[in-house]
Amino acid sequence: MSADTRSQPSVRPFVLSKQQIDSLPFENFAGDKKKATGGWRNIFSSPASPTDSLTLGIATFPPRSASEESFEALHRHKQAEFYYILSGHAVVKIEGLDYEVTSGHALFIPGDAEHGFWNTSNEEDLIFLWGFGIDGFGEVVYRFSHE
Repeated sequence: MSADTRSQPSVRPFVLSKQQIDSLPFENFAGDKKKATGGWRNIFSSPASPTDSLTLGIATFPPRSASEESFEALHRHKQAEFYYILSGHAVVKIEGLDYEVTSGHALFIPGDAEHGFWNTSNEEDLIFLWGFGIDGFGEVVYRFSHE
């Protein structure tokens, strides 16, 4: 067995309850309000979970306020990504085109496509599943357009 194989958990099926998912750490871009105002939980992401070839998380962005937008700034990464909107209302910009989305919408974002989103609600969190066809979230390198 190689050292690389021993350092990662063996890939196996598993189930997480809502309570277990809710207890996962809430992550963001180190509180950098120029990048995003919300954050996410990594649900499946090697090596923290016994998975490979799929990274999945759930993002939560608070309602916008009179003084602050709720968003993730325009950015790119080499991996294709999907979103599935669970609740809320947003405008998602992909390669310069705006898409109004709400609960039940699914989006595919090609690799290296510039994209970002804005919660358009004053009252409701924007919550969505996101995912990549990669082993772990650490493989994603965000390149923000404003940097």
